[in-house]
Amino acid sequence: KFSNKELNVTMKADHSSVEFIQETKAEKFVGVAAASILARNEFNQWFNQQRKLGHNLPKGSSEAVVEAATKLNKQLNGDKLNEYVKLHFKTLNKIRSGK
Repeated sequence: KFSNKELNVTMKADHSSVEFIQETKAEKFVGVAAASILARNEFNQWFNQQRKLGHNLPKGSSEAVVEAATKLNKQLNGDKLNEYVKLHFKTLNKIRSGK
């Protein structure tokens, strides 16, 4: 469970038979723990690939992150920023404003 907000799941046919459950500390379930490990690995691989491409992007929400992302945003002229940053964090406002 990543949020206190209610889970909003589309009712498309491909999800109609699936029961979605939000639960804290769900890593106690083997499938959730495995998915978490795989997701973390993909996350780290993405950052390593970006570094090889010349984009040294620190992780987190520190001032170093804001500085690096602001620089990247200027390089991209505001285009494709969504490919590099999470758009639902308040840090994005700092990046877009250049502060």
